[in-house]
Amino acid sequence: MRAASRNKKQQLQQELDTWYDRVQQFTSQLSERYGHKPSHYMNLLFSGREINQDAEPGEAQHPLSMQNIRIDNYHALTKQEKEKLIEQLQNERQSRKFKVGHPAQ
Repeated sequence: MRAASRNKKQQLQQELDTWYDRVQQFTSQLSERYGHKPSHYMNLLFSGREINQDAEPGEAQHPLSMQNIRIDNYHALTKQEKEKLIEQLQNERQSRKFKVGHPAQ
């Protein structure tokens, strides 16, 4: 069992490493194309920019701090309210995946 678990972890790490290498290549391409450093595009990808898109300079919040602020509200929900919220979030994620109802970027 432990060997299978270890093997699974190694496979996952390999996939994550491969994905991250592709992301780095992509941000390098964006850098060449649009003139910012690759780290600029990495920050855009992983900084929670949608959460902060309307924030004033210096007022942006890290996504985890947003989670910490709202976790008590989530725990206060009933089971039915949680299920409805999860369904709404899944629908939103699906619509974003296919850009349904969102302006072209």
